[in-house]
Amino acid sequence: MKRAGRRAARRGGARAGAGRPRADADEAILEACRALVEKRGYGPLSIDQVAAAAGVAKTTVYRRWPTKPALVAAAVTPLYEHTLEVPDTGTLRGDLTALLHRGRDMMVGRSGRILQMLVREADRHAELNQPLQCELHRRRKIYHQVLSRAVARGELRPEVDQDLVAELLIGPCWMRTVVSPAPLPPELVEQIVEVVLDGIARVRHPPKGKA
Repeated sequence: MKRAGRRAARRGGARAGAGRPRADADEAILEACRALVEKRGYGPLSIDQVAAAAGVAKTTVYRRWPTKPALVAAAVTPLYEHTLEVPDTGTLRGDLTALLHRGRDMMVGRSGRILQMLVREADRHAELNQPLQCELHRRRKIYHQVLSRAVARGELRPEVDQDLVAELLIGPCWMRTVVSPAPLPPELVEQIVEVVLDGIARVRHPPKGKA
């Protein structure tokens, strides 16, 4: 036993977290990655730093996520999953309001800070473009489902450009979060929905003074 202990000492001793259940080790790694991205950004991040912060060997990280982009994608994806459920309030206004409130809540918290960091670094790190585009595509699909359902209910004109509508709805929050940081008060959601719905509603009211 003494010789085994000396051999372990020569190898640097038992690593922190040794014997930890896999699920616990995975979450420790992912949380360490999120914390480091939030604090330092994507560029300076290294697998060694994540392993040290998580208390595991770097080989443990590499066995699960062989590259830095794969690790970061796995770490940040859960932050946005809860906003991907499709609401069904029975009305287009209610559905869009629910969607935008979720998006707004995401943007003003930790998830938004990490998203800002990744978007700003995407120009210098092309490997970030694909996961960011995939995330945006998933959100567009949700808006398409809500808008298509509104068409079926007769709330929305069938010829409306759904991609454009989604951009008009999502754009203000992204602009204030990523492009030109500004406050995102809760009442902004209702304002955005009101303005967009006024342009895409099924019944178009003629201007005042015209039949």
